[in-house]
Amino acid sequence: MKAFFLCLLFLFTLSGIKAQPAKPCATCPPQSITLTTQAQVDNFQVNYPNCTVIIGGLEISGSNITNLIGLNGITSDQSWLNISDCPALTSLMGLNNLGSIGSYFMIENCNALHNLTGLNNLHTISNSFSVSGCSSLENLSGMDNVTSIGDFIDIRNCNSLISLAGLSGLTTINYSLDITNCSSLSTLNGLNNLNAVHSNLDISSCPSLNSLAALGNLHQVRGNFSVEGCSSLHHFTGIGNLAEIWLSLILKNNSHLQNLNGFNKLTFLGGNLMIDQCDSLASLSGMGILHAVGASVYITNCSSLPSMTGLESLTSIGLALEIMGCGSLASLHGIDNIAAGTIYTLDVSGNGSLTSCAVHSICDLLANPNGPIVISGNAAGCNSPQEVQDSCTLDGIPPEASGMLPDIWSNPASGLVTVRNIAKGMLYMLNTAGQVVLCRSVTEPDPVIDVSILPAGVYVVRIVDHDKSLARKIIIR
Repeated sequence: MKAFFLCLLFLFTLSGIKAQPAKPCATCPPQSITLTTQAQVDNFQVNYPNCTVIIGGLEISGSNITNLIGLNGITSDQSWLNISDCPALTSLMGLNNLGSIGSYFMIENCNALHNLTGLNNLHTISNSFSVSGCSSLENLSGMDNVTSIGDFIDIRNCNSLISLAGLSGLTTINYSLDITNCSSLSTLNGLNNLNAVHSNLDISSCPSLNSLAALGNLHQVRGNFSVEGCSSLHHFTGIGNLAEIWLSLILKNNSHLQNLNGFNKLTFLGGNLMIDQCDSLASLSGMGILHAVGASVYITNCSSLPSMTGLESLTSIGLALEIMGCGSLASLHGIDNIAAGTIYTLDVSGNGSLTSCAVHSICDLLANPNGPIVISGNAAGCNSPQEVQDSCTLDGIPPEASGMLPDIWSNPASGLVTVRNIAKGMLYMLNTAGQVVLCRSVTEPDPVIDVSILPAGVYVVRIVDHDKSLARKIIIR
């Protein structure tokens, strides 16, 4: 009897197991999914039951797609998401449960979108984010909870865009930020919490942009900082915390830019300082503590600039100094303190009003040139290297022929160095970054200095005595 009941129990248990309904398996395919019609969007959960995690990427592209409600079961995308060529799509509602994208996210040519509402749960884009050709897009609202974008941000050809509202969750951009050809963009509001850009920050062809004040918390750009073709921008007031640009500062074709106010904490540029075609620029003021430029300084085609005043703190550049095509420029005063040994090529040409070139840096360089020198097409007194040398002598800034430039023995050096033809003043040694690495008072002729504690490299020895400044290059092994 006991065996009989055990048998019945086994059969009952087996029948119970068979009675359980089969659970459907997740059906997100490993390959990418492409949706080209509204019907495919609406039937997504029918065609891909229990598909919540996209594996191979999702492309949405179709002229009759008006909404994405059928996609509201998707919680993450382990690959890319591309929404393009959907001219009738008015909203991204339907993606409201999407939390993360494992690769890039691109929105392109969706001309009925006014904002990005519907992405409110999105917090992470592991690669890049780009928006282009969305002619009705006014802002990026909907992206407010995104705190991490792993690569670049590219926003271009969105001519109704008036602000970047929606990006307030970003404190760091891990690669570049590129904003191009957004004709209605007047401010960068939305980037107010941004602290650092880990590569280039490029803003171009935004003729309505009149303020960068939203970048007030930005302190570091680890690449180029470029502003081009922004004709409503008058100054850079508001970006006063920017202290580091690792490569170049490029300001080009900003026709109403009047000064450089805003760069008051910038001390060093790793690449070039390039200012070109800024026809209203009347002053270089605003860079009061910039002391070194790692490569070249190009000031060109700035027709209203009267002098170089504002660059008095600049003591070192790494390669070329070019000042060209500035029709109102009358004087080079402002670049007096650049160590001549750090200027390897010089081109001062095509400045029709320029008469005063005999500043310390240029006089020192003419006396001890490091490379090609072009001085031409300027006004009388600054129309050739010889004219400038003559002015240097008349102004009491003697050329090397006078025997008054310091003579360093031995050079190259590794230990003790004698600086000849010097009797008094302050002696400074600067490295190629423009930093003062040694300073001492000279009270007797031919002082001896110990350079053995300095790393090998190229340095500039500068002697300052009242209103005179003389320099020579020294190599330490």
